[in-house]
Amino acid sequence: MSEIRRNEARHEAKRQEAARQEKTQNAERREKTQQQFRSAMNRTKGATQQKTQRQTAQQDRAGQAGQKQSEKAQGSAKQGQRTVKKDASKEARSVLDAAKQRGAQQAGSARGRAAGHRAKAVVGRERRSEAEAGQGQLEQRAGQSQERQQAGRSVRREMGDQTAQRSAGREGTTRGERKSEARQDRASRVSGESVQRSTAATTAAAIDAIGATGARAERKPGTAGAPRIPQALLEALARKVFIGIDASGNARFDVELGGNLLAGVRLTIQADGGKVKIQIGGKNRDGGRLLAAHHTELAALFRAKGLDLDELSLDEALG
Repeated sequence: MSEIRRNEARHEAKRQEAARQEKTQNAERREKTQQQFRSAMNRTKGATQQKTQRQTAQQDRAGQAGQKQSEKAQGSAKQGQRTVKKDASKEARSVLDAAKQRGAQQAGSARGRAAGHRAKAVVGRERRSEAEAGQGQLEQRAGQSQERQQAGRSVRREMGDQTAQRSAGREGTTRGERKSEARQDRASRVSGESVQRSTAATTAAAIDAIGATGARAERKPGTAGAPRIPQALLEALARKVFIGIDASGNARFDVELGGNLLAGVRLTIQADGGKVKIQIGGKNRDGGRLLAAHHTELAALFRAKGLDLDELSLDEALG
């Protein structure tokens, strides 16, 4: 907008300068016309005087040629004077007419230039109005963008609150399961020392990151005499996978197993809508094949928790 105002100021200054120059030129033309008119009048007067002088000289030379000749000479002189005056008046009128015509043309040109300057001023005002309207639109869009950002922050805060609530719900579920396990452990201790030692050993093995009992076998899983993963360990694995899945059944995470049987086995777990896919990898080839052989048991444990073990695959490097 400041640039538009500067342009308008420059146009106005140019228009005023052109008007001043035009006034100066008009004054000079009027002065020139007046000088021409005075020159024409002076020439007319000079011619009249010269004719009068010639006639006077002729009268002097003629002498007393007679009263009639004198009267004729005077009549001729008067006629000549009238002719000279008429010619001078015509010349003066032509000069004045030419001056008036030039003045009218200059006035028309000046009016045209003034109209052009006024049109430019109107265009400048229109452009300034358009610039102000565009700036208003930009300010309105900026305000809308700020409102959208504030709305987005509010939505993110609400989503964060919902996520925190779901996390708190999962933590509550986990605490409930732990309390239930603790109650089961206390009930098992009542049933006898032998059962208590067996349950304690199984629970310790589960806490030791799945697979802390038994020795590594060199034979392939599934053959006669091959080691089996205890049911408690499989339940602990299923519980660990279940805890890592959100309320909508969606998750992706990795689990590194430990212990004697499954140390070095890595699980890549993907869940989508309650369907679980597990890929077995890592450095423990025998442990990975052993875990893959328990597909049926793991599927049953997942179904008990409302999940569907859709796929349990073994990495080609472990096959």
